[in-house]
Amino acid sequence: MEGHFKILGETVDADAFAMLQIHPGKGDARILGGSGLRTPIDKWQMQLETPYLAEQSTNFSGVPALAVEGSFADDPFLGGEGVRSLLFKPVAVGEMCLVTIALRRNKRTFKKNEIERFAAVSGVINILGFFSHFLEEHDALRSTDKLTGLGLFSEFHETMVKELSRARRGGGTVTMGIMSVVPQGSVSTDNALLDVTRTFQDQLRNFDTLVRYGSMELAFILPDLRSAEGVRVVDRVMGEIVSSLGGEGKAPYIYVGLSCYPEDSATVERLIEMAEAAMNQAHEESRPGVYRWEDGGDR
Repeated sequence: MEGHFKILGETVDADAFAMLQIHPGKGDARILGGSGLRTPIDKWQMQLETPYLAEQSTNFSGVPALAVEGSFADDPFLGGEGVRSLLFKPVAVGEMCLVTIALRRNKRTFKKNEIERFAAVSGVINILGFFSHFLEEHDALRSTDKLTGLGLFSEFHETMVKELSRARRGGGTVTMGIMSVVPQGSVSTDNALLDVTRTFQDQLRNFDTLVRYGSMELAFILPDLRSAEGVRVVDRVMGEIVSSLGGEGKAPYIYVGLSCYPEDSATVERLIEMAEAAMNQAHEESRPGVYRWEDGGDR
């Protein structure tokens, strides 16, 4: 996408360019790509408030592209970028809109020939973005576990990276865990995994993350919890699993390894390594429960 903005820069003189995916009903957006923006790149995938662009993208007048001027102080995204003169062109993608924008931080008006050139180039960029959106949707379907409907390792890793970044900025904590599920009796492995998945999903908060980590493993992310709190939460959920499945003799054995930022490590890779080590040791020693790894052992 970087090449697209280079072409736009050769077409129209502006301080910055961006492509946004906008949700008109919510008034927010995320940045798919850009150049010259003041918004830090680590915030591009976050939901950013932009009520002006959200409203205009649904009321597009049909002109080749729309040029507007003014102070956009009431729009957090545009106001933060210091926009005084704006040129944009949207395209609808289902309930969403893709919008390509060129912005100036002074009131220098976009001329008619600039608007026409921008409309032609951004129209092609929007079409490419439209097809890219559907390719991403297809890839997302391929990266979802067919049995449980959960995301896979890639979602887990990406979410951990984002949560650690958020925790570092705000002085927060993140607890993550990996669990191995072993069925008892005649219960199939698929049914055991589904039973555990459903109960975990019912018990977790809407901003927690649960994914399928392996053939009989699940992994979870609990933002804003320290390890001791995480242990209590998972112990409670495991109690719900036992209760919902009819008692100790019917519920699967579950071995859980936990690790926490910043208590245990500051990197995703080391946190995963520590959680796996605690889970594997508990599994090898046939000790179902929730464990942490520390100094070559667990607690």
